[in-house]
Amino acid sequence: MRIICVEDDNGLRNVIVDTLHFLDPDANIDVFANSDDVLPAVRLSETSLVLLDVRIPGAMNGYGLAQRLRESGYAGILALMSAFPRPPESFLDQLNCEWLAKPIDVDTLDGLVGKALSSQPPA
Repeated sequence: MRIICVEDDNGLRNVIVDTLHFLDPDANIDVFANSDDVLPAVRLSETSLVLLDVRIPGAMNGYGLAQRLRESGYAGILALMSAFPRPPESFLDQLNCEWLAKPIDVDTLDGLVGKALSSQPPA
C-alpha cells in the first residue's frame, strides 16, 4: 500500500510514519512538509491513503490540497488532521474526507489503514 503523509511538524510526522509502519509494515510512505511538493510527486492511482495536516506551509493549506487532489481524480481514502476544531460534516462530506483530531488516536489511524487496505484491488 502507498500512503502520503503531509505534516510540517517533524516530530509528529516521524511518530505518524512510525505508527503507519507498525500498522502496515509493507506500506510505502511518501512524506512531505508542505503542499507545494505533493502534487508533482503524487501518483494518484497508486496511492491508497492520504493524510493531510490542515495548517501546512505552501501555496495551499490542507483543505485546498484535499480539494485539488479530489479534482485531480484521487478516489482513495483522504484524511485531514488538525488540533483545531472539526469543520462541519457537510464540508468533510463534500470532499469525501475523514477527520483525524490531534493528538491522533492510534485506533482511529488503524481504522483508516484497514479501510485503505480493504479498498485496494486484489494483487
